[in-house]
Amino acid sequence: MRKKVTLYKFGISARDKYHIMLYFECLSRFENTYDGESNPYKRLFTSMKVPTDIEKAKTKNEEEERMVNTIQQCLEDESCLPLIKEEIKLKIQCKRVESGKEELKVEQRRRVQYLLTEEEVFKRNRRKEQNRRSAVRTRARQKTRIAELEKDVNSLEEDQCSLEQTIDSLKTELQNLDNMLKIHKCSQVKLLSSCGSSIQLLPTGNNLAILGGITVYLFISNLGLGFPFKRENSTFCKLNIIVVRHKNKTQPKINVVKIWSSPVDRSNGLN
Repeated sequence: MRKKVTLYKFGISARDKYHIMLYFECLSRFENTYDGESNPYKRLFTSMKVPTDIEKAKTKNEEEERMVNTIQQCLEDESCLPLIKEEIKLKIQCKRVESGKEELKVEQRRRVQYLLTEEEVFKRNRRKEQNRRSAVRTRARQKTRIAELEKDVNSLEEDQCSLEQTIDSLKTELQNLDNMLKIHKCSQVKLLSSCGSSIQLLPTGNNLAILGGITVYLFISNLGLGFPFKRENSTFCKLNIIVVRHKNKTQPKINVVKIWSSPVDRSNGLN
């Protein structure tokens, strides 16, 4: 009853009971507020004969016709939004009438569709053509860029493969050299000498140079080069040279042995 009073308060007369009934039926249909006979407003208007077909309802004025159209739109769209909008409009009109103001006359202006002139049509077509050409150029540039990037990637991959092969070969060579160095460090050079003398040298740069000079000197003297005597009178003298490594940091003493450069010196030394 409170809802009914509210509706009558906002200017809905008794002849609009038909529309009120349809309004609450729409609410009960879409909002499931009331079911069947539990609707109090349906029991209130049971004495009224409501036509089942909305299109056959007789409209007396423009308001009733607008209300019927609104309800029909609500049923078609399956939404109560048109009825809510119409109710808000009625509330605004009732407030203006109660305050002594005139009713608002709202005119629904439809959007006017203007026809384009020949110049506007030409500009639109030209703009479409420009956009189409720009899109074609953009796609072509993208394809060219992608092809260049793929080419660069392929070349870089080939360079990477070649560099990896070079690295593998260098690693193999480095391993071989490392093995040779380990063998050289662990080996000892021994030269037998008929004179029974030996020289112990520390394997440093200066000592190795001295050792090389001694070896060359002995080789030249044994061949008889640079001496007035013949080669058959010369005898070979082998020197026992032992290269050792010392754990302590101090260099050991070097035993200097006289090396004969001529057969005369050799004979004197033997005597």
